[in-house]
Amino acid sequence: QTCALPISLFSLVGVATDGKTKLAIVRVGDQPLTAEAQVGARIEGWTVTAISDETLTLRKGKQRQVLRLP
Repeated sequence: QTCALPISLFSLVGVATDGKTKLAIVRVGDQPLTAEAQVGARIEGWTVTAISDETLTLRKGKQRQVLRLP
């Protein structure tokens, strides 16, 4: 089982869409690069379960967290 990073290290920095597919742009910790993820992708032990225009929903086991754009 992968050890997941604390959700407090994640920040949603953007959401991109091509009209059908949404892509969340996420910064983890103080890394200079961002990760891009679609629904179903895994980011540092968390699974992306939903992406809206302003939020990203992540799940790890029974935990569910929603990140919002600043």
